Amino acid sequence: MTDLWWATAEATLDSQNVKDDLHSYNFVFAPLPPRASALVCDIILTPPAIGKCNALKTTLLDAYGLSPQRKHDVLSSLTDLGDKRPSEMLSYMESLADIHLLKSSFFKHMFCSLLPATVRTLLAT
Repeated sequence: MTDLWWATAEATLDSQNVKDDLHSYNFVFAPLPPRASALVCDIILTPPAIGKCNALKTTLLDAYGLSPQRKHDVLSSLTDLGDKRPSEMLSYMESLADIHLLKSSFFKHMFCSLLPATVRTLLAT
């Protein structure tokens, strides 16, 4: 259950004009795999009167999401593209970076440093 999964779920709810908490909760709860359901069993068995969907979201993101410090550590440890295409690596890095880092020249430098030397040379000219 990543930020991307939630963004997709929320976009789907929005496109179907689902606004009430109970329908949102049911939409999110129904497809949860058993492992994720186990993490939120208290919420499933005794959901709050209001904010059911938000309670699910918060609990699941806390369990599955990376903390800001961990995201920073992952970004700092990247050394090359590995088996990713440059566009895939950029998307991955963007998913880890906060908005301030994304806007910085340091982020561009981090990404470019992962590119092969021949590509960096071509970009520099």
